[in-house]
Amino acid sequence: MTTKSQQKFIKYVRKMANEMGLRDWRFEVYFEQDPSQGKSPADGVLENEWQAVCDPVPHRRVAELRFQLDAPEQDPQELRQTVCHELLHCHGSSMWTQVRVDLHGQLGQSPYDFFVNAFEANMEWHIDAIATAWAEKLQLFEP
Repeated sequence: MTTKSQQKFIKYVRKMANEMGLRDWRFEVYFEQDPSQGKSPADGVLENEWQAVCDPVPHRRVAELRFQLDAPEQDPQELRQTVCHELLHCHGSSMWTQVRVDLHGQLGQSPYDFFVNAFEANMEWHIDAIATAWAEKLQLFEP
């Protein structure tokens, strides 16, 4: 992938973020061989399933987005769905901060782990359902 296609893709992500109500967010976009590196099934990551990862910074409107190296060359409809899905994580980031920071100290480790795993699995289903409905109304990436 060329630097030019990466820059075009980063502009596409910014445009989608603006259309999705994330104008006041700043995004650091990275391209990696395996964007799920460092994540585990407990984090909701299933092996060979992730095309991208979003890591919002707690208490800030900043997020790191990691995409596969070949992201700009993927099927445009699938890519649009992926970008929409990852950006939607930003809308729920304050809820995640509350769960991970505030709730963690209130429960023992085992109940906390159980809750977080169930909560994250359900959030992924919800985010994906919303992304499926919303993405088709957004522009496709044109390499």
